[in-house]
Amino acid sequence: MPDRRCLARGAAGRVHGQPAPGGAVAVVGEGLRRWLVLFFVPALAVRYGVTFRTPVPAAAAALLILLVAAAHAVRQGGPGTRLLLGAQLGAAVVAGTAAAYVAASWGSGTYYEVALLSAATAFLLTGLAVCAATDALAR
Repeated sequence: MPDRRCLARGAAGRVHGQPAPGGAVAVVGEGLRRWLVLFFVPALAVRYGVTFRTPVPAAAAALLILLVAAAHAVRQGGPGTRLLLGAQLGAAVVAGTAAAYVAASWGSGTYYEVALLSAATAFLLTGLAVCAATDALAR
């Protein structure tokens, strides 16, 4: 079985020619990495908060996870000034929230998880598209 380091070097050689992401996309990528690690710890408590009729503590826990991930991501942030990065991420949050609202209102089914997953996907894809577009404008 080949060594993992050899496989990683081979894969890195194939993607070597790709340009580095812009500041906002780099922060989103770092935030997602942090969020995934932080998410799995309290995931069941957040998930079952709605089932056990405690949505406010569940939403507070989800917001705390998001804020910790965002703080780590911005601290390690990408290139660019903090003001520009804040404006880019603010525009991404506004556009993502609007897309999530539309997706959640269209995704009303028998399971509320379908609407939540649709809203989360719409938020992520729209926010990432806005970050990529604003990075391209900022270059």
